[in-house]
Amino acid sequence: MKPIWKIFIVVALVAILAVICFAAGTLVSINVDPSIKILVNGEEFHPKDAKGNDVMTFTYNGTTYCPLRALAEAYGLEVGYDSNLKMATVNQPGTKSSETPSGTSIRKEIKEAIDSYEAFINEYCDFMNNYDSSDITMLTKYLSLVSKMSEYTDKMDKLSEEDLTLEELNYYTQVHLRCLQKISEIK
Repeated sequence: MKPIWKIFIVVALVAILAVICFAAGTLVSINVDPSIKILVNGEEFHPKDAKGNDVMTFTYNGTTYCPLRALAEAYGLEVGYDSNLKMATVNQPGTKSSETPSGTSIRKEIKEAIDSYEAFINEYCDFMNNYDSSDITMLTKYLSLVSKMSEYTDKMDKLSEEDLTLEELNYYTQVHLRCLQKISEIK
């Protein structure tokens, strides 16, 4: 089977999986009640966002919700956010989020493997977008990419067989979806 067909089959299967995963999400409407008050250490607390703007709290199904950053900072904690993982972190001052004992970080070797796969896909897409059938040197480059593809397929197969944490699986999925998007945009 030609390598492009293998990629097409993988893309199709992952696209189907992605549609199923996204279809599982639901949207919930809430009502914000500005009369809800919160006391922190005996004083009325007025939550603010990272830019200092007032933020409202709300109640949903009997639970009161308050912005994480505002409440954590009111207790002197440091707040961070990893947009790739869509994960907020709250730590004691001076503690790095990778040091959290709960296993919420991505192992270095897992991240390196996933990132190197994305780098390969970028290289492949660049090659395909610049392909010129009249340039004989492109055949050599193509054979090199086919060889690399085999390596990365093996790496990713081994990676998917490992016990990945939820954060690692989330990162793997996000990178994989980005790669599929790039492949689908090949001219």
